[in-house]
Amino acid sequence: DPDAPKRPPTAFLLYSKERRSAFAAENPHLTGRNILTALAEEWRTLPAEKRAPYERDYQSKMNGWRQATVDHNAEKDAAPGVSGAAQPFVAPAVHPPAAGDDASAKKKHKHKHKDKDKDKDKKKKKRKSVESN
Repeated sequence: DPDAPKRPPTAFLLYSKERRSAFAAENPHLTGRNILTALAEEWRTLPAEKRAPYERDYQSKMNGWRQATVDHNAEKDAAPGVSGAAQPFVAPAVHPPAAGDDASAKKKHKHKHKDKDKDKDKKKKKRKSVESN
């Protein structure tokens, strides 16, 4: 559902977003991928009291997202003409060919011509390459 609320970034993503530019300035020799790897290592070794603000922020945003998702689903279910339950897939009816219908024979015939045409094209190319030498 493209209109559904988007999940919030994790605590690590909040931390890396805040810290990335300063970290990159401190370590100009690192490229984007290496910066992310180093930030991940820094996050893993970060003491719990320094991680706590990011984790609280994440939990707060996650609770807001859960509520927004519940509200969104309730609005979607209440919308007229829209059913909240998924509708089962019903395949279109396939009718067997009628007696005397030679559609499949025609198809086979067409494929024979395609193969012959390919062979003719190959022979023409071969002749041209021989003639040019």
